[in-house]
Amino acid sequence: MLLFGFLGLGIMASLAITSNKWSMRTLGRSWKQLHWLTYAVAIFIVLHMLLLGEGIGFAIIYSLLLAIRIPIIRRTIVDWRQKRTSVRATANGVHA
Repeated sequence: MLLFGFLGLGIMASLAITSNKWSMRTLGRSWKQLHWLTYAVAIFIVLHMLLLGEGIGFAIIYSLLLAIRIPIIRRTIVDWRQKRTSVRATANGVHA
């Protein structure tokens, strides 16, 4: 149960240590790959909260917000909104 919390904490500590310009220059492309671990941390936080049985509502909200941050899901939402806006504009006689 606490494993997910400790994993999240450990990864967040490494991300905090490398969140500076010197680390960005030194690590180069690896810095960005390292900071993709933020998504893993978010998943560990949600699992930790669910296994503790506290804050289930917060875990659900956090999961939804995390899903929106995932690039393929974000792109799908943006495309859907643009299509919806385009359809509304056409229906109102405005051509985009």
